[in-house]
Amino acid sequence: MNIVGINGRIVLLMIILTTFEVTGNVLFWKDTVTLHCPMPGEWHQRTTKLDVEKDEYHTINGYEEENSEVYSCEYDAGTDGVTDKRTYTFIFKGKGGKYCFEVNTSLIAGLIVGDLLFTGGLIVIVYLWAQKKSGPATPQKPTSQSGGRAPAVPHPDYEPLRPGNRSKDIYATHRNG
Repeated sequence: MNIVGINGRIVLLMIILTTFEVTGNVLFWKDTVTLHCPMPGEWHQRTTKLDVEKDEYHTINGYEEENSEVYSCEYDAGTDGVTDKRTYTFIFKGKGGKYCFEVNTSLIAGLIVGDLLFTGGLIVIVYLWAQKKSGPATPQKPTSQSGGRAPAVPHPDYEPLRPGNRSKDIYATHRNG
């Protein structure tokens, strides 16, 4: 391997590692909204602290589009006893209702894979059923006659025409070459 290829891979790995950042998430399910903070923290609605436990998740029941608010989660991202207070803000507006739910990619991928497996299984079942239904092939009569007999004489209706009997019409002749 050349040094350029190794350096390129190291740079790509560093870019990938630096782009992963702890993030929150908002999930809609019917008329319930679930907010996910990157780490357990205190929840705020605008500037008012909510009276809930320090947790990564905050659930809003009975959400309607008209009453969208700004929520935030304040958490400590420090390590080794060092305090590093961070605030993660949720600004969202979504339509929800009792018949609405969020469709994620894993659900759709699971449905597609399940459908393909079901269809493939159905094809195999039909194929095996058709094989059993047909059974072994019935023996055919031998095509060659044994016993040294000569082939049957063709019927006189199918004898080739003699040149004198052939029609002289324009399309009745066959031309070679």
